[in-house]
Amino acid sequence: MWHPILCLLLGALILFGPAKGIAAGSDTAKTSGDSFGQLREKDSIRSPVIKSEKVRPDKALFEIKNPSGLRYQPLTVKILVGFFALFFVLVALFLTLILGLRIRKTIQLNRAKLIEGVFREFVLEIIFMEEVLEPGENFSRLELDKIDDYERDHLTNPFQRTVVLNLMLQLHKNLSGETAVKLKDMFLYFHFDEDSRARLKKKKWYIKAKAIKELEQMNILTAYRDIYRCINHKNETLRSEAQMAIINLKKNNHLSFLSKLEDEMSDWQQLNILGRLVNVKNLKTTDIPKLLESANQSVVILTLKIIQYFNLMEYGERLKNMYLHAGEKIKTEVVKCLSFLEVEGARELLMGQFESESLHVQIEIIQSMGSLGLLPDILWLESSKKSGNLQLIHAANVAIDSLRNALGE
Repeated sequence: MWHPILCLLLGALILFGPAKGIAAGSDTAKTSGDSFGQLREKDSIRSPVIKSEKVRPDKALFEIKNPSGLRYQPLTVKILVGFFALFFVLVALFLTLILGLRIRKTIQLNRAKLIEGVFREFVLEIIFMEEVLEPGENFSRLELDKIDDYERDHLTNPFQRTVVLNLMLQLHKNLSGETAVKLKDMFLYFHFDEDSRARLKKKKWYIKAKAIKELEQMNILTAYRDIYRCINHKNETLRSEAQMAIINLKKNNHLSFLSKLEDEMSDWQQLNILGRLVNVKNLKTTDIPKLLESANQSVVILTLKIIQYFNLMEYGERLKNMYLHAGEKIKTEVVKCLSFLEVEGARELLMGQFESESLHVQIEIIQSMGSLGLLPDILWLESSKKSGNLQLIHAANVAIDSLRNALGE
């Protein structure tokens, strides 16, 4: 670190320090020069002729002589020299910082590898301990002694805890059965759940999102309320993570949280939530009527997709009534639902409303005739092509082919 300081001092010396004139030579030369000057003063009394000293042009540009005999460099030269000195100092500091960060990162990676290696050996030792457990116990006495020793020696600072937590989550994700149960028990014993819940209170959204994933993966049911507070967070990613996590952590009424959503869900979010609901055993659908009346349009659309996916025929009549009062986007989803469920009376309803609908809804109605229509409806589909709209013509042709194949014509 000495070279930046040396450069800084050198720049300051050049910028602010005056230099004695080279022409002065030495003290002797200066003395003799003064004597010679006195003689010239005497001669000047007698002679009116004044001799001017010749100055080299290149010296005049860079040196200014004052009465005291000192010569200074002009201000522009000092500024340039100071600028370059400062530039080299900043470059040296920047390179030193980069080198320090690289060294620090390398040291941390090496430390992390050592910590991971020790933890892997520890986990294997615990897993292959064939100890008899008492009812209600997660670990035997011998296992607890080993775990306490490991915690005392290897979980003494935040860096070690972070490395072990990340590796534990990775192992838990790739393992199952008793091994996964042991890892979850260690997660709780080491109080990693408390660390994750503490991170839920941080301000940065990505820290909260990571904490939610940790608690969800380890199925920490007690964290449900803390995660629930994030379902309407202003950050879309965090909001989505919280919504999907509570589906897994909630014991019943898995759809109830949808009525509390304030922001519109994207198609991707709806697909993710639907995928989580598919894995729920004995999904209760008692909240569906309430969700169909939600002011959040995306919630209504997701509910229609749930009705369609889970084949909930009991909502057929409600869907027909809903079609008459819904907006365009919801109407298209209702038509898809009526067609998929093949609701009785849906064919007549859709054909009767066809002329008064928008183009998007008309296309959806024509497509639905492929499953709802009858043989005489082929003539109706042919007549719909007279509009000349290419999208309608294509949809009608596809529906006619589907009808003919289904009816064996």
